[in-house]
Amino acid sequence: MIGEKIIACDYEPIESSGLRKLVLDCKRCGKDHHEISDCLSEIILVLEDEYKIESLIASDHIEIQYVGPGLDILFQITGISREIRTFSTRDSDKEKCKRCGFRPSNFYSQLRKDFIEDPGIIYSELKRVSEKLEKGDHCSGCKETIEEELEILGKKALSLRSEVLKEGFGIVKKM
Repeated sequence: MIGEKIIACDYEPIESSGLRKLVLDCKRCGKDHHEISDCLSEIILVLEDEYKIESLIASDHIEIQYVGPGLDILFQITGISREIRTFSTRDSDKEKCKRCGFRPSNFYSQLRKDFIEDPGIIYSELKRVSEKLEKGDHCSGCKETIEEELEILGKKALSLRSEVLKEGFGIVKKM
């Protein structure tokens, strides 16, 4: 998948019994897959544009419905991706910023692509970028804004990690 353009799954949102469900058309996908995790990147793209989904249904020769805490974690991943996408739309017309390694349209677009391919990469990427900012490999106009945005992403990433530890491993922080 690395280097390939990621394309959202074919899907249809439906409402049934007052619940909003998202039906993924896995028959048309063309991938030889048996797990929803095989299409995580494509599903994240779908969920970025949909809201208040109560369940996810993978429709192939049989239909598998996904609900519960795992889906909540997927929504958190999608929220981070959506936030990164929003940051990528902020750009500066200043000539110096256009050449900066942290120009939002370039920097965040790549971060988002890397993140949806492997959500676990967010932690090492945030650390790497923070270290790069400390070294001064940027224009001064980008530093303050990027630091604020990285703090927002860092808080969301830590919340995601806490949720994964809680749901996946039963690890809960005691107060």
